[in-house]
Amino acid sequence: MQVDELPPISSIEPDETERTTVSPINNTDPLDGETRSDDGRLARRKRTGEKLGRLTARVRYGREIPQSTELSSGPTVVERSLDAWTSIRKYEYPDREVITISPGKVGNDPSTNKPLAPLLFVQGMGQDRDLEQYLTYFAKAGQREVIGVRHVTRKKGVRTKRIDVGLPDAVPHIDHSQAQDLLRSLSDLGVDKVDLVGLSRGAIRTVETMARLAATPETPNFEDVLLLHPGGQDKRSYTRRHIRAARLGVRTAHRRWKYGQVPGGETTQTSPLPRQSLRSMRREQKSMARAHMNRTLASIPLTDGQSVTIAGGRTDPAVRSADLRKAIINPTQVDFIETDWPGTGHGFGDNPAAAIREISDYILQKKRKRAESI
Repeated sequence: MQVDELPPISSIEPDETERTTVSPINNTDPLDGETRSDDGRLARRKRTGEKLGRLTARVRYGREIPQSTELSSGPTVVERSLDAWTSIRKYEYPDREVITISPGKVGNDPSTNKPLAPLLFVQGMGQDRDLEQYLTYFAKAGQREVIGVRHVTRKKGVRTKRIDVGLPDAVPHIDHSQAQDLLRSLSDLGVDKVDLVGLSRGAIRTVETMARLAATPETPNFEDVLLLHPGGQDKRSYTRRHIRAARLGVRTAHRRWKYGQVPGGETTQTSPLPRQSLRSMRREQKSMARAHMNRTLASIPLTDGQSVTIAGGRTDPAVRSADLRKAIINPTQVDFIETDWPGTGHGFGDNPAAAIREISDYILQKKRKRAESI
C-alpha cells in the first residue's frame, strides 16, 4: 500500500475544520491522495496530530490496527485480547485514557459470596508507561476486573502548589485534577463498588478519591484500600521530601535506561533517556514533596465493610517506614504492614508480578477475615 508523504504542520491552514473518520474495516485507504483531497488531508493532519502520526506508522510498516469505535458522545473505545482468557479495553478521552482489563473468570468475594468488585490501581510517579503491564498482573493475580487511568494532559500547565478543595488538607493542584479524572472514570464505567490500591504518589489522589466517595452517596462505595509506600502520609518537611523524591526519580530513570522494560515484565517496552524521564517527573516530584494528607485520611468515616492499610517499605529510602508509622493519626482505623521486596525498596521492586500477587492475596485475606467476623 502506497502512502503519500504528509506536509509539515506549519503549512496547515488554521481555518480548516473538515472531520473524517478512519475505519480499519474499510479497504479504502483514508491517507491515499486518490480518495481524499489535499485540503482534507491537511485538515485531518492538523486535528489529529500525533494520533494520526501513529496511525500512519502502523499503515506504513504493516502493523495491526486494532478495531475502534467512536461513540456519539463519549470516548474512542479500543478493545483487544491479551491472551485466550484476558481482554483489555481502552477508553480514550481528550484528557485521559481509561484502561480496563478483565480476566476470563472472576473470583468470588468471601465476605459477600458475590463476584469480586473491580480494583482501581492508581500508579505512582513516572509509571504511566508501565500502567498496562501492572494492570495485567493485577487482573491475573486477583481474578478480577482492574481499572487504571493514564493522565494524558494533566501534567502540562497544571501547578503543583497546594489549593483548598474543601478537605482538611490542602491538595496539590495536579493531584486534585487527576483525582477528578479518577472520579469521572468510575462514574463513566458505572462501577458500584471498588477496591483501591495507591502506589507512591498515587496515594495522594487515592486519599482524595476516598474522601469524595465517602461524602457523596451517589458515587461508588470503596471497600478495601491499600496505600503502598504512600506519598503525603509522613510529616517530613518539603525540602527533605523533595530531595528524597528527586533521588527516587534519578534511580527510576537509570533503571529504565539500563533495563529498557518493566523489571520482570513479559514484554519489552521502549525506554526513554534518563534526562527525558527526569524532565517528565519533575512536576510529580514537587507535588509529592508538598502533599500532606494525614488529616484527610483520618477524617474519612469507615463502615464495617471497609478497611484501610498503609504499607511501608522496610528499606524504602524515599518514604521511610518508621515515618509512616509515626504519622498515622488514628491507628485503630488504619492498619500498618511492611514489605520487603528486592530492588530499590520503593514500589514493586525487581519482581512486580510476585509483589502484585502478594498484594492481591492480602486484600483477599482481609475479605476472608471480614466474612469470619460476621
